[in-house]
Amino acid sequence: MGVLFGLGAAFGWGTADLFARFGGRRVGAYRALLYMQPVGLIMLTFYLFVIDQNLKWEWWALGGGAVIALMNTGAGLCLFRAMEIGTLAIVSPIASSYGAITLSLALLVSGERPAPLQLVGLLITIGGVVLASLQPQAQKLAEKKPSRGVGLAVVAAILFGVAFWGLKYITPVIGGPMTVWENRVIGPIFLLILARPLRQSLEFPPRSAWIFILINGFIDTLAYLSFSIGLTSADAGIVTVISSMFAAVTVLLAWIFLQERLARIQWAGVLSILVGVALVSTS
Repeated sequence: MGVLFGLGAAFGWGTADLFARFGGRRVGAYRALLYMQPVGLIMLTFYLFVIDQNLKWEWWALGGGAVIALMNTGAGLCLFRAMEIGTLAIVSPIASSYGAITLSLALLVSGERPAPLQLVGLLITIGGVVLASLQPQAQKLAEKKPSRGVGLAVVAAILFGVAFWGLKYITPVIGGPMTVWENRVIGPIFLLILARPLRQSLEFPPRSAWIFILINGFIDTLAYLSFSIGLTSADAGIVTVISSMFAAVTVLLAWIFLQERLARIQWAGVLSILVGVALVSTS
């Protein structure tokens, strides 16, 4: 079941990123990230406090969830900035490697022991994600400024990797919906505080951008829920690596709907992901 929830997160995040591209082009990445989060907050507040009403107030877990929410938001900011000043040919594959960090922590610290064939499948999947994220058409530009954005991309990968590993200990205690709800509460507050130091506009988005912001917020929340629930039924390393293929999902959706061409190396990455997921699923 953990593989299925990981796949659900991957397809959700991959689809949300496609809509985020349209929203970001209209209002900027910072405002798109800020205004899409209250969508999930409203959804989950209604579910937790009106429908479910089975809240688990474990304060140590809530405190840990708050730290993870800050790490996730910080990682998102680093990634957006890296993509803004760097080139996708270098930045995207580095950021997409966060699954390797979570897997390493799960093996070395948590003591998770996937079957040998599963471990091979996970490593193949990680390699496939990196290959699928490559943008060969940006290679010439990358050669001119190869180091720009690399540091931020590395920080983003580390923060995402550590945060997703930490969720393994938080989610089973307070539940997936509460974990995501807390992230949707703290994320916007953090972004509002940083707006002035980072010289970011908080202007309300125009009507033309809201359809993309709303869809992005809705799908992203469902994806995060799928990921969090998956952590309660499988190893963190497995769920995180499978979910990291969202980058390949975005690439494929852009090929289908936006007629963006894929290079051979990206197709090789997609094929590697399919092989890797198959190995993990059948083990």
